[in-house]
Amino acid sequence: MDCQKINGCAIRLPSEDDKWLEFGNHCNKERVPFIIYADLKCILRKTESKEDTTSYVYQRHEALSIGYYVRCPCDDTILYYFGRDEGCIMWFAQQLNDLAHCVKNIVSANVPMETLSKQQWEAYCSAMRCHICEKLFALDDKRVRDHCLNCRYRGPTHSNCNLKIIKIHSIFRSYFTIYRAMMPIL
Repeated sequence: MDCQKINGCAIRLPSEDDKWLEFGNHCNKERVPFIIYADLKCILRKTESKEDTTSYVYQRHEALSIGYYVRCPCDDTILYYFGRDEGCIMWFAQQLNDLAHCVKNIVSANVPMETLSKQQWEAYCSAMRCHICEKLFALDDKRVRDHCLNCRYRGPTHSNCNLKIIKIHSIFRSYFTIYRAMMPIL
């Protein structure tokens, strides 16, 4: 009441039926399939001074080495690569290009899920909640088995929740398309 008198703004409170906030973007909980961490090391080279100007570029960065590693949340192996020479930037661009092709093949592959063990099947049949949105299953909900890129079973889920999670893989494919369009520039 006091705030309305002070600054003249209208305060709308939620109704009794709509008083709880709820997280809805469950596809944002999904980890990206691959992560690349890169580090570029440069040295500073002095440039020639120009006597007739008040300001000039007196140093320039020269790439000395670059290293990167690839991490996949589904796998604990870490692949580390590095290049140390004058052409390390072009080497890195080519490495990213090759890596993008490999990742695209992995993400685009339609590989069937592993067969569920007896315990997994019993857990799937008796599950009361979706493992993505964590809401209760209704009697008329279509229940599906969610799996990761390694085809390992992750849990029971609503069909709609599973389709929303797949959205992140299609975003990843579009990033690959953008990267391929940029390659001639590099």
